[in-house]
Amino acid sequence: MKVLEMPYPPITSFPRNANIIAILATHHAYKDWLYSNHIQLHISKEKDEDYYWLMFYQPLARIIYPLINRQYISRELIRKNNINIIEFIKNAIDTSSYVYLCVDTFFVPAYEHYGRLHLYHDLFIYGYDPVEDVFFAADFFQNGKYSFEKVSFVQLLNAYESSYADRNSENFDVQALQVNHQSSFRLDIPFIIESLEDYINSTNTSVKYKMVSEPLDGEFIFGMNIYPVLYVCIETHEYEAWILKALHVLCDHKKLMAERVKYLLTEKIVVKESEALIASFDEINRQMFSIRNIYIKYFVTKEIGIRNIVVKNLKQLSMREEINIRQLVAEIGGALGGPVLP
Repeated sequence: MKVLEMPYPPITSFPRNANIIAILATHHAYKDWLYSNHIQLHISKEKDEDYYWLMFYQPLARIIYPLINRQYISRELIRKNNINIIEFIKNAIDTSSYVYLCVDTFFVPAYEHYGRLHLYHDLFIYGYDPVEDVFFAADFFQNGKYSFEKVSFVQLLNAYESSYADRNSENFDVQALQVNHQSSFRLDIPFIIESLEDYINSTNTSVKYKMVSEPLDGEFIFGMNIYPVLYVCIETHEYEAWILKALHVLCDHKKLMAERVKYLLTEKIVVKESEALIASFDEINRQMFSIRNIYIKYFVTKEIGIRNIVVKNLKQLSMREEINIRQLVAEIGGALGGPVLP
């Protein structure tokens, strides 16, 4: 049996966040990397559909992984070379490489849609047991909760070879990811300030990466401008799972923001006198979780008035958040002798 380290991640909005954060938790530069990133947000409307995706902004997501060595092989190449996907995964795990691939959830009992609905999803494999003939995998298996489950070799094979998964893999084929413990990443204070300013000013951050990736167009709303979009969605829709998902993302965002400020204190980037500011970020974090839970209550009661409460509380939170972040940027920038927000 070979099982790679896979601690439960601090944020679990989407697989691409949860999986990578989990496997990097043992890297010596983990906290410097974690808190230098995951600041900017963006929201976009699904094409030809009436729902939105709120996410952390990550340029070249699933293409570039800091602190990780990536090997990529297409499904077509695997087929043409008659590669046994089960043996491939086992061999990858034996060389300390995690495996990221797309499967049809119809064939995997751990998923709530098992045997009922064909849905493709990315599955993250971090170990295997040759006695039980199972892989150890991570994903959002039941009720949208990130968890670890066993998937048998046969189930994985059927799910991977499903023509449905093959048609809908969106060019996301098989990746072998190995944590590079020799690599480094320093806490980047100027970049943190820039990212916080981008968030406050609702800047389209993707324009800054146009050398390596086409900037996201006007359908993507960045930074604090995501809030008005959410207000309208909440006010005009019945309970929607995608709205709850967006609120989960905001919970993760506020959690990391509060932890980031504490980390900056330990690194002496902000001073101990900033404890009142830290407490205020903690309160925003608690308030966001409360808002999320109020929305879950709406799912049970269907009381329309609850939607108004959620929007009202989000507006209050966003105003307080802006004040806090401006103060944080001023403190960091002042300590470094750099520019601050007006």
